Amino acid sequence: MDVADRVWVARYEWADANVTAIGSDRGLVVVDTHGSTAAGRSVLADLDRLGAGPVVAVVNTHWHWDHSFGNAAFRERDPAVPIHAHEDAAKMLAEQGEHMVSRFAESDDPHRDEVAATELVIPDHTFSSTRSLDLGDRVVELVFPGRGHTDGDLVVVVPDVGVVLGGDLIEESAKPWIGLDSWPLEWHASLDVLRSVGVASPPTVEAACLHLHDAADVKMAARLPSVWERRCVTTPLWSTEVIPANSVTTCTAPDSSLPVSSARTIRVRFMTPDAACIISFSSTTT
Repeated sequence: MDVADRVWVARYEWADANVTAIGSDRGLVVVDTHGSTAAGRSVLADLDRLGAGPVVAVVNTHWHWDHSFGNAAFRERDPAVPIHAHEDAAKMLAEQGEHMVSRFAESDDPHRDEVAATELVIPDHTFSSTRSLDLGDRVVELVFPGRGHTDGDLVVVVPDVGVVLGGDLIEESAKPWIGLDSWPLEWHASLDVLRSVGVASPPTVEAACLHLHDAADVKMAARLPSVWERRCVTTPLWSTEVIPANSVTTCTAPDSSLPVSSARTIRVRFMTPDAACIISFSSTTT
């Protein structure tokens, strides 16, 4: 779905992964590549259907498998495509990536074979603090706000449309994941930086995505800024369908005006003057 001018987000069920494409005169910057070479190829197929140009750069928001194991698919398509990441993310992927592959191989995960067949591709364009990607008619900023989810999280900023991509610094489909490579005592300071980087006015929406699973989530969503525009996305990926501007709470109850089915995930897009927020949830209504 489009969340701003030439910024598209697709959510994939496996690992609840988001992949973002940022368009420009020179082509697409793809943020995160999914969890295997095969999954990366599926992302590329969706981008081909989008028809917004070739991929000219890839960004890994951090080293974890569900954000970087699809890198090889993009190198298959273009062996020269640059892959950007924070220097510590590249280091961790090089040191720990094969261990993650081995863990999958020993598990009963249904995707273990495709992960086992994945070739690890380490980002080759790294930085320590900030980097600017000149795309001709727009600039994309990569910023290291500090340690949190990992020691190499980066934030992607598209200043001309006020979009900030926080990677897994902002966890939305589950409780925040704190692992052995996380820095929980520094995480809050990194989020303070995330809130203020790169846009003319600070974003008023703190989360890139939220999932509405229960009444508490609905109550949280109700505290979002005033709604300017709402869209529901069903299938295919990267497309949008306009719906009436009902209140957010009606999205969790049967409503004939909503294209809801038990087999679909609905995403509602909220636009404010300063930032975009997608709210998505799995509906059980018919």
